Amino acid sequence: MKILIWGYYSEGNFGDDAMGLVFAEEIRKLGYEPVLYGDGSHLREYIVAAITQSLPDAYPASTAILGGGGFLTSLGWRQRWFGSFSRMEKARLGELEKWLREKKVSLVPISIGGDRSKISPIKRHILSTYCVSGTVRLRSDLVSLEKNQIMNFKQHADILWLLPEILEIHHDPDRACSKVGFNIKTRHASSKLRFAAEDSVSPFNLKPVNVISHVDSKKYNYENRHDDWDTLAYTGNIFDFVREISNLSVMVSSKLHVGLVALSLRVPFISYRGPEKAKAALKELGLDDFIAGNPSELQKILRFLLENRKQVVERIRLISEQEIISAQGHLTHLEETLSAQQ
Repeated sequence: MKILIWGYYSEGNFGDDAMGLVFAEEIRKLGYEPVLYGDGSHLREYIVAAITQSLPDAYPASTAILGGGGFLTSLGWRQRWFGSFSRMEKARLGELEKWLREKKVSLVPISIGGDRSKISPIKRHILSTYCVSGTVRLRSDLVSLEKNQIMNFKQHADILWLLPEILEIHHDPDRACSKVGFNIKTRHASSKLRFAAEDSVSPFNLKPVNVISHVDSKKYNYENRHDDWDTLAYTGNIFDFVREISNLSVMVSSKLHVGLVALSLRVPFISYRGPEKAKAALKELGLDDFIAGNPSELQKILRFLLENRKQVVERIRLISEQEIISAQGHLTHLEETLSAQQ
């Protein structure tokens, strides 16, 4: 039986692609045929799943996984009015709704989330009409759904806590690491931030490196890159990118999943002017002291983490063990849902 995985797999974004890999691996393990919806040409070599750009091609799938991690996030008004991505998203959501309605396909949202923004009408309609149950990644996501009268969801730790286990990649805290990763949005970059980065790491004989999490960095040119720094760039090879993250001393990121995967590898993650969902995730983990809003805060936190790295890594280890157990709940829910539909 085919199981469609619907998400944002045409954009070459590491976080979405990594979720697609986790879903595909679990579906195959359960004895079903995963079908990834999207362009996904950059993933064909790395994910064992059929890839389609046409929803009818996925039929006779009786079930679809909603694997768009940020599905509950709404775009800002500038993106809604002027952004081509907004128009594309509306078209894709309309196509999905029509397919679910005409083919009578059950939709199972797994590890979705948002940033406490208002859920768009078409997303509310899809969730309330076609979903019997699902899972979210943060407690605040449950609150957002309940405010929209969408019930029967459970919360578990983000499914990407399971990624290193699936890829069999682990961070060795005793191994000497020579680099600190900086995955910073271009609009947040500044000479003060660069100084804070270089001044913080140099006393520890560490090098700052650019971290780029999109395959097409020209099309999605919003991650800062210093030409005289080494660069760790995502190419579609999820394994290699995660392995490189595991070799960092610290990850500083303006994004959620780049930082969360670092944490899952027991690499400290500082959210620098990150989205609300990244800050909410760190607060729920009890790591709100890892949130920086300006270069001076970043410098203070980064120096503390590097000076006390052994104790910090142990703190993260204790958290990650609990989060990995919790994240298994997404897969348990998926397995039980698919079994019930047989």
